[in-house]
Amino acid sequence: MKIYDNFYDSKFIMDAASYLAQANIWSADNVANRYSHPYGHRGTHIILGHRIFTKANNHYTQDKILFDIGIEIFKGIEKLKESQLNLLEITANLQFKGMNGTFHKDGSDDQTAYILMLTNEFLGDDVGGKFINDTEKKEIDFKNGRLIEFNANDLHKANSFNLDNALRFSIKIVIGGNNERYTKNTS
Repeated sequence: MKIYDNFYDSKFIMDAASYLAQANIWSADNVANRYSHPYGHRGTHIILGHRIFTKANNHYTQDKILFDIGIEIFKGIEKLKESQLNLLEITANLQFKGMNGTFHKDGSDDQTAYILMLTNEFLGDDVGGKFINDTEKKEIDFKNGRLIEFNANDLHKANSFNLDNALRFSIKIVIGGNNERYTKNTS
């Protein structure tokens, strides 16, 4: 797992979070670990989500501003990796207090996931919102604009803030194929 702080401009982070707070995009259809058939409406938990882009079904959000935000985050990842990457998915999540996630995977072992943490306000210390990677046994504190890179097959979850009315956003990018991907340090 790798962490990138202060890579994206703070104005971009605040503009993106502000847009996410005002966008009329959120629906309770982000079901993790789906187990019901045929629609997959039941799983381990549901949080507010929005699918921005998926290559598998050639889906693009109708919200152009949100799509542009997702693509700009992806372009930043390509700049970090100094490589053209195979974009598979961009999604956004919104959590309120009490909407902790449960452990799940975002893809297969040949894919890499990136999570960008966002909030639309200035928060103090000890607000919750940790990202927990169970596969690597690591907990990452929330920091606005923090980008986390990990193997998409890692078991992980995100906790909500412990503050009333505080919005915890995340934007997930999944890449895969023949590209460079995150590999665990085995030394």
